[in-house]
Parts: sequence; C-alpha cells; structure tokens
Amino acid sequence: IDASVYTKTSREALEKAIAEANSVYDNSSAAQDEINTAYQNLKSAVDGLRYYLGDVNHSGKITVMDATLTQIYITNSSAVEIDTALADLDNNSKIQIDDVSIIQMMAARIITSNDDGSVNL
Repeated sequence: IDASVYTKTSREALEKAIAEANSVYDNSSAAQDEINTAYQNLKSAVDGLRYYLGDVNHSGKITVMDATLTQIYITNSSAVEIDTALADLDNNSKIQIDDVSIIQMMAARIITSNDDGSVNL
C-alpha cells in the first residue's frame, strides 16, 4: 500500500494499527483475543484509508489533471474514469463546474485540504 496517497488522518490510523499488530506479533505469549483485536484494528484501518477530496485520479496530489479529468467527466462521463465521490467538493450530490473550480483552486494552493481530507469552503 502506498500510504502517501491517503489523508494524513487515515495514514496515521493505519500506522498506529500496524505498530499495534507488530507488537502483538512479536509477543509470543499473546492471547487469541489480542491477536483477533489487532487483526480487526488493522483491517478497520485499511478499510478506513481515505483519499483527499479533489484527488479524482488517486495520484496523491491534487493537480490540474484532476480538474481536467473532472471537466471531461462532466461533458462526457463515459470518456474518463474518475472517483466521483472525490469530485463533488461542494457536497451537493452533483459533479458540476463549481467542483472543477474548487479543484483548480486546490491545485493552485488557494484552498487547502484538512488532515482528514475534507475542504473548508
């Protein structure tokens, strides 16, 4: 897993779960319930990995390419494949030109993402 493409918050949760799982693994007398808990925590952390809003191509960076792909998607949704859940930045359940504008502002660092991947508009 390339953790660098995920939000800081979800990366930190994964790192913590990995450290805890390694600790249990290194403990030769770990009880089965400790092993089960470590496994569940690790699985939850992997399942909880989140991309930043606007990173529609999962590159780990919000760039002009994300805006361009979203523009193409708006005009012809079958022409490109994007993560539509990350394209609706204004959270109105529609992918529109306003979302592209927000992605462009993010690429230009006018608007930034929070550690959890959300955006303050």
